[in-house]
Amino acid sequence: MFKIFNADGGAPLVTISNQYQNFHLRKSGLLHDKDFLKSGDSKSTFIDTKGMNYPVIVLKPRGYDYNSKVTALPLTEKSVYQGTDRGFNIFIWHNFALKDPIEYYIFDIWQPPERGAGLKLWNDKGELVYHSAWYRLKLVSFHELFYDQSPDLKKDYKVDISAYRKYSNNLGVFIPYVRRAMLHLYNSGVYVPGGFTTDYAAELAEGFFFRDENTVQHALVNLGSGNGWWQSMSGWTTPGSTYIFMVDLDGIPLGYGN
Repeated sequence: MFKIFNADGGAPLVTISNQYQNFHLRKSGLLHDKDFLKSGDSKSTFIDTKGMNYPVIVLKPRGYDYNSKVTALPLTEKSVYQGTDRGFNIFIWHNFALKDPIEYYIFDIWQPPERGAGLKLWNDKGELVYHSAWYRLKLVSFHELFYDQSPDLKKDYKVDISAYRKYSNNLGVFIPYVRRAMLHLYNSGVYVPGGFTTDYAAELAEGFFFRDENTVQHALVNLGSGNGWWQSMSGWTTPGSTYIFMVDLDGIPLGYGN
């Protein structure tokens, strides 16, 4: 077991044992507006993670405006259309043009290739479990977010991240559990026997954008909308609160693994 302490002692800052695992960079790149396909009231692109183990995604919109709000939904089922069984669907707002690209970083539990000299540690099986030159997922903070009982497109939450700039000049966002909601937009006014009407509703997912360098604004992104023979209600379709993790991206390269 390997431990690192600071000069004052106390609890170890780092502990690496035989059970040690971490997420390391597996794929990264840039998404431009041209990479997204608009279909009705949704606008999305797909990032393939086929062959990976436990991929998670970190996003960083470069623009400081509402057009940059984004969400990522994992795809874990086989799709005859996308020809894969794992990946992330990335959604932006359907009728906004993305002015600045969005950086994405896929981290996974895997053993990256060695990157030259550095501190290396092996477990009892002789497996390399730590290399100081590997690109690790480094979390610097997390924030628990609660919404009101019903989702509201006009009530976004803002998170002050200025305190974490001392740890990193380049911060990204990781939302491990993305909640979804339904929002009743309006009644289409078509009546059928039995008193049912055609209602127009939208499916939404929570996402975010950077309001400025020191503010992350939690927001909702439209996944698609339409009308049908229902009486829709606004509300969350997935329960509970959610978390936003801030990730240190200093030194993490773009264009990795592509």
